[in-house]
Amino acid sequence: MSRVGKKPIVIPQGVKVTINPDKIEFEGKLGKLTSPLYEGITAVLEGHELILKRANEEQKTRQFHGLCRALANNAVIGVTQGYTKQLEITGVGYRAKVEKNKLELSVGYSK
Repeated sequence: MSRVGKKPIVIPQGVKVTINPDKIEFEGKLGKLTSPLYEGITAVLEGHELILKRANEEQKTRQFHGLCRALANNAVIGVTQGYTKQLEITGVGYRAKVEKNKLELSVGYSK
């Protein structure tokens, strides 16, 4: 069994989960996201845990089991905390600044 796929997804307080045959919808304080459910994968909500199960042991189903779980977990993170990426600039003469919600990087040659 997929090690990623068999882990339950903890649903935090304030997140609404709607399970459809082909997708899972997550709605939280930061918006609404949808995660696909591929053929052979089913979702069950037990209390505050979302569990993904597969119907058979075919290779394609096993491949999608972990993928569906990872996509659903990322959607939960997206509607609760949001997505962030921290950048680290290393080097001499590199600069970065934010202007009107735009990131401007000065890298390379300077005159």
